[in-house]
Amino acid sequence: MPRQVDHQERRAKVARALWWVIAERGLEAASLREVAAAAGVSIGQLQHYFGSKESMLRFTLEQLAEQLGHRIHEVLEAGGASVLDVLRAVVRQLVAVTPEQRIEHRVWLSFLAYADVDPQIATILRDQQLASRAVLVESLRHAAAAGELRAGLDVELAASILLALVDGLSIQVDLTDLAPAAVDAALEAHFRSLLR
Repeated sequence: MPRQVDHQERRAKVARALWWVIAERGLEAASLREVAAAAGVSIGQLQHYFGSKESMLRFTLEQLAEQLGHRIHEVLEAGGASVLDVLRAVVRQLVAVTPEQRIEHRVWLSFLAYADVDPQIATILRDQQLASRAVLVESLRHAAAAGELRAGLDVELAASILLALVDGLSIQVDLTDLAPAAVDAALEAHFRSLLR
């Protein structure tokens, strides 16, 4: 009996291949031919699964956002010794320190530039950014309610600043090879500024 093809698994395999193409050579190199070769499928199969390059790009970005959301959910489910410890763990999922996170960040930046010409890509990016910010706001609210943060802290503003810090550190890691220890030190200095 012939083996059943898992179409969602094939699409995810193509998405991962596209991440590598973008991370190595940029979004402009992400032709159907290049991605098909990287994924080990024919152009015909690729077109069968996606129909167009735009569809492939959107699916890939959605997969990237879903992967990040899944990791954050796991951190939240695992909990920690304090709410602030959980927040630290969430932030470490957002900052691009590991090799996998650095690839994701490069892909994310490529899509950010592409968002000017594709409103659907812009919507996916915006929704992911809002989701990340919402998690930070909620975590900061819990930490404040637990008495872990300084009194009167504006959690909305604190979440925006923290997200900006994460974005800035990720760029520094990518462009200047900022060491993970330096990232941790910067994050800890910021967290100390939030404490009571």
